[in-house]
Amino acid sequence: MKLTNTLKFIIIILSFALCDNANAQILSRLAHKTTFEKSKSDCEAGKGEACAVHGYFHMTLANSESDIKQTTKYFEKSCNLDSGLGCFSLASILENGFSDRKDPKEANSKFEQSCKLNYEDGCINLGIKYAQGKSVAKDLEKSLTYLSKLCNSKTMRSCYYKREIAIKLQKPEIAKLHVPFKNNFENDIEFKQAAIKWQSADYLNANRALNKLCEKNKSNACVMLGESYFFGLGTKQDFSKAADLYEKGCNLNLPIGCDGLANAYVNGDGRQKDFNKALNLFTNACDLGVLDACYNLGKMYSEAEGVEKNLGIAFDLLDDACRNSILHACHNLGVLFFIDEENFDQMLAKKYLENALRIDPNFQPSKDALSYLMQMK
Repeated sequence: MKLTNTLKFIIIILSFALCDNANAQILSRLAHKTTFEKSKSDCEAGKGEACAVHGYFHMTLANSESDIKQTTKYFEKSCNLDSGLGCFSLASILENGFSDRKDPKEANSKFEQSCKLNYEDGCINLGIKYAQGKSVAKDLEKSLTYLSKLCNSKTMRSCYYKREIAIKLQKPEIAKLHVPFKNNFENDIEFKQAAIKWQSADYLNANRALNKLCEKNKSNACVMLGESYFFGLGTKQDFSKAADLYEKGCNLNLPIGCDGLANAYVNGDGRQKDFNKALNLFTNACDLGVLDACYNLGKMYSEAEGVEKNLGIAFDLLDDACRNSILHACHNLGVLFFIDEENFDQMLAKKYLENALRIDPNFQPSKDALSYLMQMK
């Protein structure tokens, strides 16, 4: 039976809703280990995850509108069998309205249930909702509670989100990551001590120490202090001072400082816009192994920003950055292969957009990427 355009649209959007988090990867991986009939029989035997997988099969193999309803049915059964994966999957489609009912309030309840069942994405989803005030009243304290619940999990994703909220709440002890400090300057004890304070969100004391070290021409200290001024961490936000510090780090032969300075020239943050200077700085930093600089350089060539458009150079730079897990490089390539008429390639667009989601399943693709997914056949 051929799918109607409406049904295709529903399946694509439903898939997209689940891909917005780790669910699609988990469900797909579990589905590879079983079959349609096996997942059905295991579900009937009371195995919660099997019900979630069987719902996933109904979604991906849909031949009729009833299969979409079956997806909801099996996700619901999975959740009732105390599967955090099933509760989260059910919440996703209830929130987005791809079942026979749309109920944001019930969706939040299922996200809550998945979190209580120690499913990390359920806790992260609620933490982000309360941080943004999305479908709930904004409450950073509640956000912090949800993000703290599974912070010791192996993926560490909860910890990184938790840190951002703790910084906003000015709680340096909570902001401290539960991972050992690592950097390229382990032998520089003074910088290491300052950097540990900075990573623990003790910005005031960190900045004092970094300032003294920068005055001694410690390039890494100058750049880290530049980050404090750029983001307004422990000090008043000052793009001009940030650019000065990036420049000093760059002149002291620290490539990441050159990348920061180049961005200042591109965006006019503390420097008058100058694409020629930015191009040279990005090129030098990229040649010295700064992957963010390679991404920024590729973006300039793909968008003809201060330089003649050259998609060949752009592709080489962005592809290399994407292979090294630079999220936006993968995403930009996916969008590029969809919107550029001369280089339109649906398969490549899909490949790079999926790579972006593999790097961060919570990444929100742009409207162009969503438009692409909606038009897939």
